Amino acid sequence: MYDELRSFKHDYVNVLLTLSSFIDNNDMDGLNAYFKSTVLPTSEKLNQGKYYLHKLSKIKEPAIKGMLSAKFINAMNLGINLFVDIMDDIPEISMSVLDLTRILGIYIDNAVEAALETESKEIKFNVVLDQSSVAIIVANSFVNKGIFLSEIEKKGISTKGEGRGIGLDNVRKILESYENVSKMTEINDNYFSQTLVIEKMTA
Repeated sequence: MYDELRSFKHDYVNVLLTLSSFIDNNDMDGLNAYFKSTVLPTSEKLNQGKYYLHKLSKIKEPAIKGMLSAKFINAMNLGINLFVDIMDDIPEISMSVLDLTRILGIYIDNAVEAALETESKEIKFNVVLDQSSVAIIVANSFVNKGIFLSEIEKKGISTKGEGRGIGLDNVRKILESYENVSKMTEINDNYFSQTLVIEKMTA
């Protein structure tokens, strides 16, 4: 990410330098057109994609943070438009780190595959903390292929084709051993979302 940021800053400086030719020639129409077509879209990259990843620093568990970083960097390299929102520092979560990384890995892998089939190619990742629980939401743009939500978690049932769908069945099996974890699957406005709510364990 550091190398990518250095490259971006180098390229952006070159973009800005090209403005001088328009100014030297007093070509205000050309300058206006160039700014809107090239400079402005380039600057907007600062608010997109990889620049959301710094928000993962709010997750204090290194294994979870590392897995999410790797998954999201891979997704962006595939052309996914990523949005991450984590408002609060996320302390220790009342769930096995291995189980949580397995579940989130499945959710994100599925989200990437589904989002790549859409025009907008979007994934949204949110973590919301309150006094008693942590909610983790993975949402993605998707093409509704007519599979009912009640069928999605059954082994072998998938929007991605025959013989797929093992991942969500594995999620179901993992969660069977957690009384403090609930999940919700939703479809809203061409977005598919998976939400985990992890209640804090009391001593």
